[in-house]
Amino acid sequence: MNINLKQTNIDLIKQIQTIFITLALLHCATEQKQPTKPESSFVEVTAFGSSLDDADTEAKLQIVERGIGVLVEGGSAVADGQLQYSVVSTFSQGYVTDYQRISSEKQGAGFWIKAKGKPNLKAIGDALEQRRREIGNPKMLILMSENMFGKKSKAGSTKSEYVFQADLKKDGFQFDDKETVMKILAREKGLEVGAYGNPKAEELAQKIAVELNTDILVIGDAVLKNAGEVRKGTGILSIQADVKYKLVDVNSGSILATATDTAIASDVDQELGATEALKQVTEKLAPGIKQQVAKDWQAGSTTRISFKGIKLGEFLSSNITDTIKKIRGVNGVDDRGNTGVGTTIEVKCYCGRFELVKRITRKSFEMDYKLDLKEEKGNLIVFEVKK
Repeated sequence: MNINLKQTNIDLIKQIQTIFITLALLHCATEQKQPTKPESSFVEVTAFGSSLDDADTEAKLQIVERGIGVLVEGGSAVADGQLQYSVVSTFSQGYVTDYQRISSEKQGAGFWIKAKGKPNLKAIGDALEQRRREIGNPKMLILMSENMFGKKSKAGSTKSEYVFQADLKKDGFQFDDKETVMKILAREKGLEVGAYGNPKAEELAQKIAVELNTDILVIGDAVLKNAGEVRKGTGILSIQADVKYKLVDVNSGSILATATDTAIASDVDQELGATEALKQVTEKLAPGIKQQVAKDWQAGSTTRISFKGIKLGEFLSSNITDTIKKIRGVNGVDDRGNTGVGTTIEVKCYCGRFELVKRITRKSFEMDYKLDLKEEKGNLIVFEVKK
C-alpha cells in the first residue's frame, strides 16, 4: 500500500514537472512568435515621376513589389533557327496602407521622392470595392429583340428591357437615356427588331454604344408563349418566358457574360403573366450578371490601343508595355498581336478612355519610341510609333 502511494506521488510529481516544462516551452514559443512592431513592416523606396502623383504611383508599385513580390512572365519566338525576340514582363498586385511621402526633390522633367508604406495583399478586395464605389457602376445600353405571343416588338421599347433595367437599377447600375436611344434607333433601321444572333446588327449596336459613350452593351432575346390554361375551365393561363442575354465590353468588344434561362408564370391576364414570367427569369439570371460585371468593372474599363509603324517583335522587346503598366490607374495590359491596324494591346484602367490616352502621352518620354496620337476609331485608339 505504501509502495503504491509512493509510486503515485512520484507519478504526480512527474506530471507536474511535465506541465511546467510544457508551459515554459509554450511561453518561449509565444515570445518568439510575437508580432513585430508596426514600424518594421514599412517598406521604404526611392522613386521618380513626371509629377508628384506619378512619383507616388511608382513608389507604391515598388512597395508592393518588394513587400509582396512579382509574377514574372517570359516568352520568345524563333524563326529559321534564329531568335527573333525575347521578352520578360512582370506583374504585381497589392494595396499600400499608411503611405507617406518622406521627401521630394524637383529634378529635370520630374520629381525624385522618398516614400514608405505597408504592402498589404489581403486588403486588395476592399480597395477594389472602394474604387468601384468612387467611380460608380458602368453605364449600359440594352437592346432586346422580343416576340410576345407571336408579335414582335421594336428594340428600345420592349417589356423585357424594362424588367431588366428595373432589376439592375436597384443596385445602382445606369442606363442610357431612353429618348436618346429611341432617336438613334429610328435612324438605324437595322436595329428595329433587335440584334441578338445577327452579326451585322450586333456590330451596328456596338457602334451606337460607342456613340453614346456606353461602357457595356446588353443585347438579348425574349420569347413569350401562352401554353393555354393550367387546368381546363379555370381561366388561369400558363405563360412561358425564354430569355437570352449577351453582355459586351464596348471598349474592347469582348464578351463579358452570357446567360439564358426559362420561367413559367400563371395568371388570368396574359399580359400580367408575361410580366411576371419575365421578372422571374430576370431575377434568376441577374445575380450572376451583376457578379460578372462587378468583377470586370472593379479592375477598370478596357481600352484597345494599336501602334502603327512598329513590328510585333520590335514592340515586344521595347519598354512600351512595361511603361504603360506603371501608369496610375492601369490594372492590366494584354497583348493582342497584329490586328491589321498595327500591334494591339488591351489596357484595363481605372479611368476613362481619353484620360488613359493623356496619361500614356505624358509617360511617353520614358519609352524607347515617340508616340503620336493619330486617330480614335470608336473603341480603338491608334498611336503612330517613331524612333
